[in-house]
Amino acid sequence: MKKLLAIGAWLAVTAGSSAFGYITNPLGTLDAFLNSTPIVSVFRVERVEKRSESEGTIIYRKLYDLKGRYPKETISQVFAIATVPAFQGGAADVPILPDARDWQHALAWAQPGKTAIFGATVYGSWGNFGYLYLDGAWYCAMDGWSAAGAGGNRREAREWEQWYSINSDEALLTRWNCGTPAQLAVTIEQLAAGAYKDAFVSILAGGTREDLRGGRAKVAGMWVGNMGGYVGNANQFDGTPNALFSWPLTPWIARRFRRCCAACAIPTDGNNTRRS
Repeated sequence: MKKLLAIGAWLAVTAGSSAFGYITNPLGTLDAFLNSTPIVSVFRVERVEKRSESEGTIIYRKLYDLKGRYPKETISQVFAIATVPAFQGGAADVPILPDARDWQHALAWAQPGKTAIFGATVYGSWGNFGYLYLDGAWYCAMDGWSAAGAGGNRREAREWEQWYSINSDEALLTRWNCGTPAQLAVTIEQLAAGAYKDAFVSILAGGTREDLRGGRAKVAGMWVGNMGGYVGNANQFDGTPNALFSWPLTPWIARRFRRCCAACAIPTDGNNTRRS
């Protein structure tokens, strides 16, 4: 009985810290992230304003909502190395860690017509925070209101419109998704509809973010389901955070994965692994 009480207390503490750490300690699975994010939308690049290779602004227009309703039709994603504003919303430790390589990747990627996935939430009294995914990178962001602080003017701060990239997390490529935004949008729609058995994403199973962007990485399929179970051979995964939720590769799961890849135009090899 004491052991059960101890386990229950540990789960309660873990759940609380995960909710509090939306940005500082991202949730381990895509479905957990989606459950904690009330608004997820698809945006299309309209134009790019580059000041240098690693500084500039990407302007997006909303195409459609995947979950909830985003309150603005256009947003801007600001990339700055030296001028990104410090977090002013309170005592919470929000990491402001611009990454020159990932900032360069986003600005080089951004061409009019390309799409990205953006999920955002009101993070308590500290402001509005979110994650934006484009090909090969997840970016954490805070909006102008969060940067201005509780004493700032919401209209002048462009709440929900201007988003400052504050850091990027390579680990999310191994947990949430490393495929295309189009593939991710399909998976989110399936999860929202409760079609867990059809929900797959591609994940980084070997190599670095540079390998992924250069077509050299090992990319495998992950069956999101209700638990984030992996699809693939066990030796494809090393030290991943969801190892406890791994599922064996069965013919039924393999067929589902190949069907999903075919629907999203993702080539796979005979090992049910996406070809680089």
